[in-house]
Amino acid sequence: MESIRTEYASSPVAKALGLESSVSELESVLNSGSLNIKIDPGSVGKKNDARYSILLRTLYLANDSPNKWTLAHELVHADITLFTPGFFTPRRHEGAGYGYEKLANEVLSALHADPAPIASQGCKYKGLKAAWHGFWAKYAQPEQLGGGVYQPIRFKDINFTFDASDFRTVKRITTLGLSCSLAAQEINKIWEGNNCCYRVNCNATSSSLLEIAAGVNINDVFK
Repeated sequence: MESIRTEYASSPVAKALGLESSVSELESVLNSGSLNIKIDPGSVGKKNDARYSILLRTLYLANDSPNKWTLAHELVHADITLFTPGFFTPRRHEGAGYGYEKLANEVLSALHADPAPIASQGCKYKGLKAAWHGFWAKYAQPEQLGGGVYQPIRFKDINFTFDASDFRTVKRITTLGLSCSLAAQEINKIWEGNNCCYRVNCNATSSSLLEIAAGVNINDVFK
């Protein structure tokens, strides 16, 4: 889990969106003493590094160095089972697991790598606008982020598409969430520090020449 924290160590945007605190949350589950952990490749399956058994409250690992995103996904399941009040269907369990993985692995990476550092390369309106518009064109709605697979019964896979509830659950359990307003606040600080006069916002359009709107309507769960 430390490698996830290290990957985004230089990103104030990721920190503002709860990445660091979410890693701490999942580490607390891993080290809680309430979670059984076993290295047992046979219980994981050929294509996976880790699998959490809700029934047995046990995290099975294929080896002692599992893929960090797979481990994070499975720890979200453990967090729900061990420490989150309420009943979660298999669909909602996987929505939270895949949702966390998608945000931390792909969405934050795109946000960290593209709009945030651009000002340090030159305060050029066209490039800044293209980056901000481009990001929200891909991530403004939950269903644009894809989905995952769940099993209502064993060995029967059903594909699903993300909805807003999945990302509300991720935020509630781990503190990680995509928030345009928080991301814009941090990006604007970066640009200001680079003496760039442009600012981003979360509106679909903007009448100011110095304000760069998102260009689309953003779902409330991501605002």
